[in-house]
Amino acid sequence: MDNTNGNILFANIEIGYMQPQAVSNVGAGTAFFAANYVSGDPAYQANVFQCYDMDFANSFSGNAMFSLTGFQRIILYNPQVYSGGVYRALYTENIGYVSVLGGYLWGGYAFYAKNVNSLVIYGSNNGGAGGVLSNVNYVYIDTYEVYFPFQINGNVGYIHLDDVISQYNLTLLNTQGNSAVTVAKLKICYLNVSANTLTLSGSSLITINDIEVDTFNIAPGAGLSGQWVNGPTTPSVPASGTAQKNTNPYPVDIYINGETVIQIVITKKSGSTYVMMNNSAGISMSGKAYRLQPEDSITVSYSTVSTWVWLAT
Repeated sequence: MDNTNGNILFANIEIGYMQPQAVSNVGAGTAFFAANYVSGDPAYQANVFQCYDMDFANSFSGNAMFSLTGFQRIILYNPQVYSGGVYRALYTENIGYVSVLGGYLWGGYAFYAKNVNSLVIYGSNNGGAGGVLSNVNYVYIDTYEVYFPFQINGNVGYIHLDDVISQYNLTLLNTQGNSAVTVAKLKICYLNVSANTLTLSGSSLITINDIEVDTFNIAPGAGLSGQWVNGPTTPSVPASGTAQKNTNPYPVDIYINGETVIQIVITKKSGSTYVMMNNSAGISMSGKAYRLQPEDSITVSYSTVSTWVWLAT
């Protein structure tokens, strides 16, 4: 179905309960359903596209299930998208708001989003399908199993990933071409890395200005690479007896130098406390490293101000 010739005058488009047959194909580079608005037509500002319970056949070899441009809102309810098509579920440009609610996303790239204000994927059983982001203001995905990267082809304002689950040696963010791109902020509420190395960025052309990871579960033997370990900032030495937490999403080694170090205590994320050295008279220290895992804290007591250096492990 193709509604791309000229402006669409409808206020809304709604499609429900359609299942392309396994042999269905409208040709490479096209979509199962296409609806595009002429750029600059103010009528599109009120238009909404909604679909319900679309089941996308694996053998479909077109561009995407839907190719949509110029809508104010796109809402996909319970799409079942596996490995058919280039962009699986959605190819879209010049959109105010896109949401995918429920359903199942699988394959290489589940969506292509260019010049989109907000993209929200919530309640989907995300089988690790990545996506292409280009000039997108806000992205929220509630669960992301890393099997394919997010390809950043244009600047992105804010990426919020509620859960990131990584089981293989893969890359979270990548890019294509030779143009430098920027992600203003990447926030991960829960990072779960098991028995692998998760690389944050697969290209030096991606600049991430701000990274926040709230909680971590990094299994023994697992690791983080790329811009995750681009060098932690060494914090100022706090007052004697004051704890300093490792807020980086990776382990750090702390090298302490001081003439009168009295005590060094490490407090684990669990709350367990370990006295690493204790001397009431104070001793000179130089070159010995103390390792902190993410969210561990170190407390240094001294009678003369010490210095330290924090290095990624």
